[in-house]
This record gives sequence, C-alpha cells and structure tokens, in this order.
Amino acid sequence: MHYPKQIINSINYFSYFKSFIFENKSLEKKLVKRIKALFNINKEVKLLGRARSGIYLSVKVCLKRKKNNLILMSPYTIPEVIDLVLAAGGKPVFLDHRTNSTDILMSKFKKYAKLNPNAVIITHYHTNQKDYKEISYLCKKYNIALIEDCAISHSGKSCGINIGKSSDFSIYSFSSYKFINYFFGGAISYKKNYSNYIHRETSNWKKLKPSHYLKKCFQTLKFEIYTNKYFFEIFTFNILKILKNNKNLFLNKKKYLEEAFKLDKTYFSLPSHAAIEEIYNKTFNYKKNLMHRQRISKVYYKFLKNISVIENKNSVEFFKNNEFMHFLITAKNLNHKEYLLENLLSSGFYVGGFFYPNCSNIKKYRKYGKTSNLTGFSNTLITLPTHNRIKPEYAKNLSRKILEIY
Repeated sequence: MHYPKQIINSINYFSYFKSFIFENKSLEKKLVKRIKALFNINKEVKLLGRARSGIYLSVKVCLKRKKNNLILMSPYTIPEVIDLVLAAGGKPVFLDHRTNSTDILMSKFKKYAKLNPNAVIITHYHTNQKDYKEISYLCKKYNIALIEDCAISHSGKSCGINIGKSSDFSIYSFSSYKFINYFFGGAISYKKNYSNYIHRETSNWKKLKPSHYLKKCFQTLKFEIYTNKYFFEIFTFNILKILKNNKNLFLNKKKYLEEAFKLDKTYFSLPSHAAIEEIYNKTFNYKKNLMHRQRISKVYYKFLKNISVIENKNSVEFFKNNEFMHFLITAKNLNHKEYLLENLLSSGFYVGGFFYPNCSNIKKYRKYGKTSNLTGFSNTLITLPTHNRIKPEYAKNLSRKILEIY
C-alpha cells in the first residue's frame, strides 16, 4: 500500500451548508473553553476567521505599546506572514537558524535584542523551539513583546514550560492541513492587558460568508479526492511515479513566492458558525491524532536519529511534548536530496521535499537580512509523513529504505 505525504482530516461538507442556516450561538464560548483546556492556555482567547490575521493583529497591537517598529523573525515561513507584518506597520529583521535546525540562532537574537526591537515572532515548527526559556527571559529583560506562531504546533512544552504561557500573543491555525481543521480558521491568545486593544481592532470585523470559503472548499475537496486511500493507490501514486523526474513535484516551488500580496477583507474577519462547529467537533480527535504522530515519530527517530533535525532526544518527555506534523531529516546537499526523493518514489515511498521557503532568498525580502545557515537547511530538508494512515511498520520500512539509499 502506498501513502500520500500529507492528508486532510476529512471535513463535513454538509455542515458547511447546514450551519449557515441554523446557528448555535453558545458554541463559540464552548469552543474557546475547549481550546484553552486542550492547549493549556492561561490567557484570553479570540477566534479568528483566518489564522494569519493573528500575525497582523498582534503586530498592530505591539506598535501601540512601543514606538520602535522592528520585528525580529525567522524568514523560514510563508511569504504572507512577512507581508502581514509589513501591512501592520512593522519592519522585519530576519534571524538566522542554527545549523540544520528549526531553532533560531541565539547569538543573532541576543545581538538584535539590544537594538530595542518592538517584538519577536517565534515559530514552533515540527518540534518546539529549544531555547524557549532563554528567549522568554530576554524578552522580559529588554521589554520585547513575544509573539508565538503556533500554527503547526498547538501545544506541548519546551524547557519544561507550556508553549504559549510566557508570550504576549500566541497564534493557532485551524486551516485545511492542520490537526484541527476547516477551510480557514484560527485563534489568538493574549495577555489580559491587551484586551482593550484587541477589542478595538476587531470591533468592526464581520463573520466570513459562504462565498469567502468557496474557493478553498473546492481546493480542499480536490485534495481529499487525490489523497483518498483507493484513488491514491490506483491513480495518484502512479501519476507521481510517471512525473518523478519533474523536480517541482518534490520541491513545490510555487509562483506565489514573488507575487504581490493583497490584504483583502478576509484578513479582518471572524469565523462563520460553520467553521466554529466543525473546529469544535474536531477538537475531540486532537489528542488521538497527536499521540499517533508522536508514536510514528519515535519509530523514525529510532532509525534516523543521525540525520534527523532532533538533537540527542531519547527521552519519553520530548516525544510527549512535541506535535510532529512531519518528521524532519536532512540530506547532504540539494542534489543528494533530489536523488533521495526520486529513488524513494521509485521504491514506493512518497515523501516531501519542501515545507517553507527561506524568504530571505526571495528578491523583495532580501533587504531584511541574510540567513546563510537557513539557506542550507531549507535546501536539504525532507519531511516524512506522520498522519493517521501511517502505521509503525510502514515507518520502519521507509526508514530502512532511506538508510539504504542514503
């Protein structure tokens, strides 16, 4: 049996139509309460029509508390995040990463922290930031607002601290490919002293309408069909094998990387009731899905620890405290990565060769800083699937094949 590198937790398309007609207004409060309990959030929570609105909103509020508009951040993200920082009035300053790591380079952070920046955006990727405790301490020392992008890592701990606990703002995503998912959706948590700012900024925001979701609805449905268990086995995987010499099949170099950003009204929106209902229902499968991904990641790590981005982490606690949307390994260089991906596909394994771009290499963002370590990392990164169709035996076989080809 062959498996896609990523799947969508199936969406109830009937609820999309039903709940635009029949609204359960008490469900919004229930969802907020549920999110706080699931993610161990001890702050205020606001539901958003789009998760990325949280980036815009947090930067906008930060600029009201402090005049300096410098926003420290990693360029290992989708371009839209940088565009939203700019749209809110911030000026990005890119932080490099440690070698072969999703963690920011602390020497760079310490250097820029002394320049009196307004805020730092820390992204928890497939594993949570290793230096979270020190980052939090330095933010308090230098009066820097800490914004956590928890879009693909909603919960867990780093340095013994629950992620989201020490920050001024934390942003959570519930879009198509996430553990808890709908077409669009997200939430922002924030300290109580920001409540008035958040209320003022969002007071005129309206709920998204069915038409706003329509394009994403069709995109999601199409992806669900292509990755359907039987359709993928009979049709999709065989097409992938035919196209295996097309490098963009693995590297997904999308046209949007250089496209102009448009800040449309969906960025200033609240979720529809359809979104609230679907997201609420999905929260009850969150822990089950999380435990599965952690279990699969432990299998990968047993075989691939020498080429994984995880550093010397054998402890049970580490795997319990990270979400592992994918398991990450690195190739020796870009050519080696392409060689691995093509040979794995020929052997029956479809894995990912691209997650985020290094935006510091995109022409329109180069003025915000260079990141040489991150360039090497993003060029060699390979993502292994952890979704709920992946069984431990499959993970073992995939790991053995990687070692054989490597």
